[in-house]
Amino acid sequence: MKNTDLKSLIVPVLLVVVWGAAMFIFKTDQITDELFLTTCVAGAIAALVSTVYLLGFFDGMLKTDEIQYASLVYTDVYLVLVLAINFIVSQTNYKLSYTIFINLICLCIYAGLIMFSHNYATSTDAKVSMVEGSVQTHRALSQKMGEVLASATDLDVKKRLLELKQFLDYSNASSNQSKLVIENELYDQLNELQTLLAEKTDASRIIEQVDKLMTNVKTRNAIR
Repeated sequence: MKNTDLKSLIVPVLLVVVWGAAMFIFKTDQITDELFLTTCVAGAIAALVSTVYLLGFFDGMLKTDEIQYASLVYTDVYLVLVLAINFIVSQTNYKLSYTIFINLICLCIYAGLIMFSHNYATSTDAKVSMVEGSVQTHRALSQKMGEVLASATDLDVKKRLLELKQFLDYSNASSNQSKLVIENELYDQLNELQTLLAEKTDASRIIEQVDKLMTNVKTRNAIR
């Protein structure tokens, strides 16, 4: 079961209670028992479908609050519409086949809207998570770059590192999986560079490592 806030069930439950009371309070003898029973069953099915969705499929833990709650609006609108239609039909001599058809149409439209909103919310949530991951990775890279700069003593190496830092801190690349992969590689390369500096490795070899880093940084910055 999804992590559903039970407060989302308050509106549907109240709607069903009011509808059920109205169905029997305003019941008229002008319609057949068959039609009245059909409208009651159709309304009960709509209530059941809404409850099953809210308890079994709706995920209230996504980061995209505004988008994900569109499905709650669709659910409430669907329930209001179906209950209202069946109440009105229960007061008339509407054809039984038309009643069933209208309820099926409403159910199909509701199912389509729920599938669309759920997929869109999930997709957006994944993008938000990717952006958050990118921000965290970029912060970690900047911190590691500062540590590497603090470890450098050779002036030529520091100059190249400062140039690298300018390109590393600036990135207009979009947040996507390719960028995250490259940034993880950059972090590993910075660790290697820090190790070389700690071991007092020859400056030429360190500059060679910086050049490799620069190539990867420019590749990351070119991602659109």
